[in-house]
Amino acid sequence: MGKTVGGIGREWRVLAGGFSGKANVNMYGRNNSVYLTTGLSYMKHWENEGLIQSDGASNIVYSSFFPMLQLYLKLVNPAGAGYLHNTNMIRLSNVKLYGDENIGMYFGSRIKGDIAKVHMEAPNEIESLYGYNNKAAHIGLYQGEIDFSAKVGEKLTIDNQTQQTAEGNLTNTGYTDKTVDGAVGIFSESGQRVGIVARGDVMEGPTPTATEINAHKTDPAWDRWFWHKWNSATQQIEIDKTGYGAGFYYAASNDFSKDPIHNLEVAKLDIRFGKYSKRMELWSWQNKEQ
Repeated sequence: MGKTVGGIGREWRVLAGGFSGKANVNMYGRNNSVYLTTGLSYMKHWENEGLIQSDGASNIVYSSFFPMLQLYLKLVNPAGAGYLHNTNMIRLSNVKLYGDENIGMYFGSRIKGDIAKVHMEAPNEIESLYGYNNKAAHIGLYQGEIDFSAKVGEKLTIDNQTQQTAEGNLTNTGYTDKTVDGAVGIFSESGQRVGIVARGDVMEGPTPTATEINAHKTDPAWDRWFWHKWNSATQQIEIDKTGYGAGFYYAASNDFSKDPIHNLEVAKLDIRFGKYSKRMELWSWQNKEQ
């Protein structure tokens, strides 16, 4: 059950999204994520006081493939009392990793070549209607607060056996089932850095005015700004040019310039490597982030 955070009730998280409370998680298999965020979204809070453990290999505790930008900073003073209620928050304080090549936090990219890799074609189509750059909308940029603690290789399994489980041990050169190999505390390949602009790099540039949109009614390239209605009879989306769609109103009403994109920042990081740890990295990055 989620609980009140900082004196604010659950209502604010219903719209923004997130979890606060205590949930214990055990991962016994491989290639799992406890938290996975994709697609452009509002502010998120992930605050779990529970115990998160990974027996298996190649698991990720927190994984992000979308820009978590601080929309709400236009409404609050970053130095004020309401700031933490209106910004992104990741607070995971009890993580233990026993399998090989587990990752604590991963800020990734689904962009390979010119096309973002998503599970279905529809998300790309829908995001284009809302004025997002499809490629950039699948990069794990993160603006917000991070408080992450983990212990790696403290023992070999959740139940303290003398060797790793079959799912936890990878047969890479030099790896053994008596060591916890290749874990990474934070792995970032998003390329997040100073100079990236939300409107222009992550999303499209400034929103056109209603006058400009109406002047291009006959141009299919401008259809995204008009009202998109679902026709249940034809099972298709139809464009109604008598009104403007959510893409126009969302883009016109939200200002991300109050929080310029910066390097990936971690306010509090406590990762400890135990006696079974081997070939570990506290922080690994690619694509020029700092």
